[in-house]
Amino acid sequence: MRDFLASLWEFALKLISHVYVVVVAVVGGILGIVSGVGSDFQTPGASPLVPLWVWLPLFGIGYGVAVIWAFHDVRMERDAVQRRATTAETGLENKRTELADQQARHQRALDAQREDYEKQLAEAKAPPKTGLEVVIDKEIQTPFPGVGLILEIEFRVTNHDPMEHALFRSMRDAPFQFGPKGTTEDPEQTRLRQAFGVISERRRGDDLPKSVRAGETVRGVYVVEFDWNPARKLPDYTLIISDGRREFPVRPHGAAESTPAKPGPPAFELRSYTGKPYENDDWLTSHFIGVKNPPGQPERRVRVIQVGMDPEPRHTPPYSPRPAFPYPVPPRGGGNSGPGVTIRSGQEESWFLGDTGTGGDEKMNVFGFNVTNGARLSWQLDPDESWRLSYRIACDGVAEEMEFSIVVDSQDGKTILVRQEG
Repeated sequence: MRDFLASLWEFALKLISHVYVVVVAVVGGILGIVSGVGSDFQTPGASPLVPLWVWLPLFGIGYGVAVIWAFHDVRMERDAVQRRATTAETGLENKRTELADQQARHQRALDAQREDYEKQLAEAKAPPKTGLEVVIDKEIQTPFPGVGLILEIEFRVTNHDPMEHALFRSMRDAPFQFGPKGTTEDPEQTRLRQAFGVISERRRGDDLPKSVRAGETVRGVYVVEFDWNPARKLPDYTLIISDGRREFPVRPHGAAESTPAKPGPPAFELRSYTGKPYENDDWLTSHFIGVKNPPGQPERRVRVIQVGMDPEPRHTPPYSPRPAFPYPVPPRGGGNSGPGVTIRSGQEESWFLGDTGTGGDEKMNVFGFNVTNGARLSWQLDPDESWRLSYRIACDGVAEEMEFSIVVDSQDGKTILVRQEG
């Protein structure tokens, strides 16, 4: 009953708040009362003091409009309350979402700190890295189907030692392209050689620096030519970076692990010697490497390949190409160097390395130690220069390959010394 009376009171207040329409209803009601009371004092059949059509519309319209306005006020208040409730609920949900985001960020920060701590702990427990770390980043292929493959090997070298290291590069365990598979007029071979020269010249500025300082990372590119693989698989090679004392090998991504090679025949016996290219020629000296097949061994087919040079010469003639590797060293007797030379048991065969000579101007010159794009390269040696040319001896049916170097320098600044190492 109390709630009903409270509702009736609120309803009355809403009606009274619209005073103008309430006044109209009250006037209509008063006129109706006057008309009803006055009829008691009138003679029968007389007209009422206030006609019905006057006071009843005033009362009905005034009261009806007042009730409608009262309900309109109640609805507006209800809508306002609903909007405030919705706004409060939305704000609460936003706060809940914000709190969840803060908790997630805090959890991620804690996870990152934990990972950093675990990484630092693992690094503290692990022995510190030393030496040179070599990583192959990218291999760019230029195929010539049925002929060969030019591969641009992009790599980086990181020095983990506290001192500077010299850098030398070479390669092994790969099927190198040893020269034309047919005649020297083969157009596909010509296209391959020309492309090799163009790519080598284009990547000249990306060469590996001569040294790497402590804590430094340097990058380099090795452009090399391989035999064509009918299966179209990348060559399985080993890139060697050396500081002159130690070697740091790296294999391409996905390469199979090297299996220990079975012991092969005894190593070849090597000797370097000189000769004169022409009779009565006191200016030029020819240099050769002799390879002897030890007695008691079967005959073996042998190839000598130049696989690197470090550093490159300071002085080269204008428009002369850079030395390209691998370079198949020609036999002393001439002929195609690709198939190799068969050496019988106990016999020796020789390969031509190049010519050296000091001219009348006392300049030291080196000729033919590398042939690129058909050009016999010539260089000038400064008194303080020293070159190391790296070679490999490949033999059919033998897994292991011999390696040796030829060092070209001068001790007195007038005479060229060419000596074998390894």
